[in-house]
Amino acid sequence: MSQPDINETSWFFRLDELDLLEFDFAALQEHHEDHCDWRQKIEEKIFAEQEAVEDAAQSDLEPRLDDAPMDEGCPIHANDDDDEDELTIKELLTSLVGNSPLASEAYVFVRDLPGKIAAIKESPENYESLFRLQLNAPLVPAKLAFAAHEEEHDDPVSLVIAEKELDMAFGYLSRVLDSLHDLAKDEQLSQADASDTLQRGETLLEHVRTKRDRVRTVIKFRRL
Repeated sequence: MSQPDINETSWFFRLDELDLLEFDFAALQEHHEDHCDWRQKIEEKIFAEQEAVEDAAQSDLEPRLDDAPMDEGCPIHANDDDDEDELTIKELLTSLVGNSPLASEAYVFVRDLPGKIAAIKESPENYESLFRLQLNAPLVPAKLAFAAHEEEHDDPVSLVIAEKELDMAFGYLSRVLDSLHDLAKDEQLSQADASDTLQRGETLLEHVRTKRDRVRTVIKFRRL
C-alpha cells in the first residue's frame, strides 16, 4: 500500500479539519433533531443501525478482553491510562495517527466524498443511501485511528481492541460503499465519479481487510 503524499496527510496537524471526526457525527444528530418530516424516520433507522453496531462490538469485546492474557505492565492498564484520560480525541489523533498510512488513506478518501455527492438532491428515494453514507464515512478514519493507537502498545489486550476497531472500520466502510453503489445504480452519481470513487473505496476496503486479518493472525499465534 502506497502512503499518501505528505500534503494529503497534513490534516493530522490541522485541528479545524480534525473536526470532521469529532463533530460531524454530532452535527448529523443535531440536524436530525430539527427534522419532523419523512427524513426523520429514515435518520432514526440509520442511527439505530450505528448504535446496534457499537453495542454489538462492546458485547463481543468485553468477554474477549477478560480472556486475553495480560502482560505485566500492560500499557493500556497501567500508567498510560492516566495520560490518555487527559487527551481529547483531537489531541489523540493528532499525536498518534500521523504515522498510520491506512488512516491517512481513509481520510483522503472520506474527505473527497462531499464533493462527489454535493449535487445530489435529497428525496425519499435516495435519502437513506445518502444519509447512511454521510453518517458512516467519518467513522472509518476515526476507527482506523484508534486501531493504530492500540496496536502501538503491542500487548494482547491492546491487539484485541485494535482488531475490533479495524473490524468496525471495515463494516462502516462497507456501508459507505453499499450506499455509493445504490446512488450510482439510481444514476444519482455520474458514471465517472461513481467508477473512480468505488474503485478507490474497494481498494481501501481491501487494505482494511488485510490489516484486520493480519492483527487477527497475530492474536491467534500468541494464544497458541
